[in-house]
Amino acid sequence: MEQKIKITAEIAVLVSLAFVLKTFLILFTMPNGGSINLGLAPLIILSFRRGIVPGFIGGFIISIIHIFTSFYAPPVANVNNLLTCILCDYIIPYSCVGLSSITRKFKIDDKMKIIIGVSLVFLIEMISYCFSGFTIWKDTVPENQYIVNYVIFYNLVYCFPNYVVNLILCLALKKFCFCKED
Repeated sequence: MEQKIKITAEIAVLVSLAFVLKTFLILFTMPNGGSINLGLAPLIILSFRRGIVPGFIGGFIISIIHIFTSFYAPPVANVNNLLTCILCDYIIPYSCVGLSSITRKFKIDDKMKIIIGVSLVFLIEMISYCFSGFTIWKDTVPENQYIVNYVIFYNLVYCFPNYVVNLILCLALKKFCFCKED
């Protein structure tokens, strides 16, 4: 019981920190949604400290909070596209942070565990954001551009730097990523 309370408290504290960092410490914002911020690092640390399920729960909670506090409504053609946007721009990218700890039990250096775990999250986020972009923006891309190039480039402009700054922060805070009790 005491362990569950500890985990619940960590989820609450790290989700709150993630919200503050994502909302108030924005390094760069894209015109049609997306930003470079440090909001993923607390969720990644949560995942590494407590595992996939607590990381997923923390990510899911923050995705719901962001839907209600900072939802960007793109020009969608129908309800299905709007639901795709909500799922692919909020719920999947944040919830997948729980998967960063998949390397937690591997017999490799802790730095490599973090690098591989954060890279996995970045890859899943990129796929999710690009799928959303294909769905939402396919009718608005200038005729002289290919939708695939446009969507991938747009998302890489902020996702890759976001990945780098969050990876650096997680590596700098490596000692907090792993519980001594495990």
